[in-house]
Amino acid sequence: MAVAKFVHETMDNSTWVSLEEAASVAHYCPGHFSTFFHKHVGVSFAVWQFTLRMKRAEDLLVHNEWMPLSAVGNAVGYASASTFAHAFKRYAGINARQLRWFIRGRPAQAADLSEVERLDYAYGRAMREKETCRV
Repeated sequence: MAVAKFVHETMDNSTWVSLEEAASVAHYCPGHFSTFFHKHVGVSFAVWQFTLRMKRAEDLLVHNEWMPLSAVGNAVGYASASTFAHAFKRYAGINARQLRWFIRGRPAQAADLSEVERLDYAYGRAMREKETCRV
């Protein structure tokens, strides 16, 4: 799909794609594109783009531990570190530092985070395991 390619290219430039831009690439008017996209993908264009960027942020956080959180946010289109932090927390249920801590203790899971159904639950279990090991 040309729209997906366009979004991936703009994500590399750290910019967001508006619904109007995506509709133009697909040769639709914005209203029809929105309906078509939701019907075929199952979520709105905005939710899809947000999820795509957060998955890219997850990848950067896990595989580039040297990269500051603000740089990760910039890389996925957030000008403000705090805005990125709030968005990531809304997406994953845990903050970016917690994700890095979680992966540091489980390097095998870093290869494929998609196997972890809910990061916030997995992080909570890891914290409980850590506390029981101390006792």
